[in-house]
Amino acid sequence: MLVVLLLAVVLAALGPTGALANMANPVMPGTLLAEPSAELADVAIEGETLTFDARPLATSRNVAVEATYHVRNDGADRTVPIVFVAAAAGKGDSGIWLDGTPLPTEIRPADKLPAAWQPPTTTPGIGDQAPLAYHVNSGSAMLFDLPLKPGRHDVRVRYTAVATALSADSPARYWQIGYVLAPARAWASFGKLEVAVDLPPGFLAAADPPLARQGDRLAGSFDGVPADTLALTLQAPVDHPTDLAPVAWLGGLAVSLAVGALGGRWLGRRRRTSFWMLPTAALVGVLWMAALIVLGSQQTFAVPESQVAWTYGYGRATVNLFTSPLALVAGLIVTQGAAFVAARRARRVPAVGPHPSPALRASKRLPEGEGT
Repeated sequence: MLVVLLLAVVLAALGPTGALANMANPVMPGTLLAEPSAELADVAIEGETLTFDARPLATSRNVAVEATYHVRNDGADRTVPIVFVAAAAGKGDSGIWLDGTPLPTEIRPADKLPAAWQPPTTTPGIGDQAPLAYHVNSGSAMLFDLPLKPGRHDVRVRYTAVATALSADSPARYWQIGYVLAPARAWASFGKLEVAVDLPPGFLAAADPPLARQGDRLAGSFDGVPADTLALTLQAPVDHPTDLAPVAWLGGLAVSLAVGALGGRWLGRRRRTSFWMLPTAALVGVLWMAALIVLGSQQTFAVPESQVAWTYGYGRATVNLFTSPLALVAGLIVTQGAAFVAARRARRVPAVGPHPSPALRASKRLPEGEGT
């Protein structure tokens, strides 16, 4: 009965080991990304090439964003004031160029942004996964004056953004990027939009609107503005490990029963009490506890350190840590209980020792020669 009760307790402990903790914030918000806001009602946008270089996500949270606009001014000379969200404007190789010539910019916090700049509330799930909630900070804005002479021009904008990192239901974190396309609808006209996303090698990815995958690049071509936002979800490949905590529990139970039964039988045949098994039972409990701690943490080794989801397995590790003393107690009780039962049964067998005396042999009606 005692062993059955311990088995029920151990099995009940298997459930919590798979729990996820929510004691740490699962979201590191990124920065808002959007098309520029400007008085462009009289300027034609013949096309845009929008590129996201997400390869730095293999080791950091940075994404290089570059947009090239092919514009046409059919009127007289004009200067167009433009506001462009750019989290790291002025850093590194970021900037704005008109026909290859850099333009001066002013950087300020993006406190009051146009109403059209509403980031997506979710990014697409990877595979059959449901959409993932998306959060961003407001970031900074670049303000610049775009002097346009009559004719066609190329306006190139480049800056570094910070992707949102999400720790959810996978050992690897999710990287989320949301880009607001809605402001482009305010322009006089918009031609073709070419989108490309360069991925770290082997990364999983999903996009909304959908983009075609070509090796480690996503690409798409759209006539006009396809949606109010472009949402991306990226993730390092995950080799889902087997949860070994249940193996530690069940293996420890089996070892405790086996060691207790064998030790108890040995002691019982020699007419010794099962309490001689206490040191061995304590050792079994310690080994069971150590196995639970070690095997219960193996799932974190399948993901590179820079890609680990920081809350995934936190609950599992916490539960293993707090339930590991249960393994110590269970090892002690199960081993000792099995030894007690085995020793009791073994005492019913004649003791192992010297030949019994003739009087003892006669009293037990033992045949001549038994006891050897």
